[in-house]
Amino acid sequence: MFSSDLPVPWMSSSEELWRWVRAGLYREDEDCVEKVALVLAELVANAYEHGRPPYGVKVWRSTAVPVVRIEVEDAGLEDLAVPGLSRWGGTRGSGLVLVGGLARRWGVDVHRAGKTVWAELAGRAASVGSGEVV
Repeated sequence: MFSSDLPVPWMSSSEELWRWVRAGLYREDEDCVEKVALVLAELVANAYEHGRPPYGVKVWRSTAVPVVRIEVEDAGLEDLAVPGLSRWGGTRGSGLVLVGGLARRWGVDVHRAGKTVWAELAGRAASVGSGEVV
């Protein structure tokens, strides 16, 4: 299993995000890496817009099943994002619709310390071996 936590405060640019995702998911194909980076960028943006610090990010790839899981945590519970709606109005609010289109499944887990928004994307076929940590 590949597992990596993103340091907080996190990347200062989308270019850094893409480099981080590519480095961690070097065994995945480019299509998977691009989808993971897009979903991760959206979930992190939502955490900053709708949540509260502290923030946490985890990306992991299972070697047992072909899936990449993204988890973004924050301490906010007051304003849970809803797909297709934005408190800011206008053309905003389509980010989670994008996530839903790219991910096999996604959801929100609410816990005492806040919430974790997660998404699972199809990875390439499972690798031989029990797992790897990067």
